[in-house]
Amino acid sequence: MSLLLWASAAQAGAIVFDGFDMTTNFQANLTLAGNLQLIPDSVAADGSAFGDTAISTTSPFTYTFSYSISNGADDYLGGSLGLADGLAFVLQNDTNGPSTSGGNGYAIGYGGITPSLAIALRTWATNDIEIDEDGNLGGSPSQLLTLNGGGNYGVTDTGTITVSYDGVGTLTVTGTDNVAGDPAIDLSTSVNLATLLGPTAYVGFTGGSGSGWSDEEITSFSSMPEPSTALLAIPALLGLAAWRRRRSA
Repeated sequence: MSLLLWASAAQAGAIVFDGFDMTTNFQANLTLAGNLQLIPDSVAADGSAFGDTAISTTSPFTYTFSYSISNGADDYLGGSLGLADGLAFVLQNDTNGPSTSGGNGYAIGYGGITPSLAIALRTWATNDIEIDEDGNLGGSPSQLLTLNGGGNYGVTDTGTITVSYDGVGTLTVTGTDNVAGDPAIDLSTSVNLATLLGPTAYVGFTGGSGSGWSDEEITSFSSMPEPSTALLAIPALLGLAAWRRRRSA
């Protein structure tokens, strides 16, 4: 597969998706149906979309999104069905801000973005949902849930995921993947997002394909509470200098 294993600034666009002002990068865009399409069903694609306003990492939040991955195929298998390579919900404070994007292929648009935390849905080869940090895919066994029996997906995969953070050190991931027989999504990890990411972070999604591909879309997106520029300005200014000192120590 063709891979870009580092984060980079991307060709950016501007959209409003489910009330969120977002910057789209590379092949991400809105569909005619109003969904956020991370990548089309084409080879060696990657895309990302991040909210223009950073959120506070010291306050509780909950995000819920629904996804649809379909129309898969793979050159290695002579056009056989498969849903490569996957997508991720990402919190990040990369120097490129909302214009960042990672590598394609198994990097699913996330690989190389740092500092970051991701809920990665990998639909080719590994076939799992996992909690990853700093652009490194392949979560620890306690932060990984095998889906579809570990086998490659067929025609379509849909589901809904909720990501919640208590503001001090616990992040939970719950939801449902609609493939028959898949277990309920129920993961958690101990992480201080302010220590990992800094006082603020950009929220969004990434996706990628390699020699196999699929149409990867986010069909709905909501948060509680809603991001607020006014509320975030003060914490960002007060916390940024202190965080930078800790990271450089």
